[in-house]
Amino acid sequence: MGDNEDKLVLRNALEQIAEFGTAPQGAAHLIDIGTEEYLDYFKKEVIEELISKGGATCKFYEGAYGAGKTHILLLLKKLSFDCNMAVASIDLSQALSLTDWRLITEYILQNLEAKIDGQIVRSLPEILAAWGK
Repeated sequence: MGDNEDKLVLRNALEQIAEFGTAPQGAAHLIDIGTEEYLDYFKKEVIEELISKGGATCKFYEGAYGAGKTHILLLLKKLSFDCNMAVASIDLSQALSLTDWRLITEYILQNLEAKIDGQIVRSLPEILAAWGK
């Protein structure tokens, strides 16, 4: 991106943050301060040393309103896309009962995303079709 384009993206991101409290898709890294060490740790220990070798993990992030939970999750999503991984961003709330695992699985697979050829592709069937081309 050019200097003027970077400034426009940053300005739009700041406007959205001021209005809604979160950065737009793919812009959290533009306003990030202080998470570089954690992201380096996550990439090395979780992505490269655990997941890429067939391991699995589940991480929960909790905190007060405004603590930065969404911000760190957006950074981890970008990092995962940069590592050619698929990501499922889901909100397990009262609308989705934790007793029906079939529905939860369906919901996760419908909300799975991957960055393919610079474009975000959503849902497992669409991801497989795009990777198959």
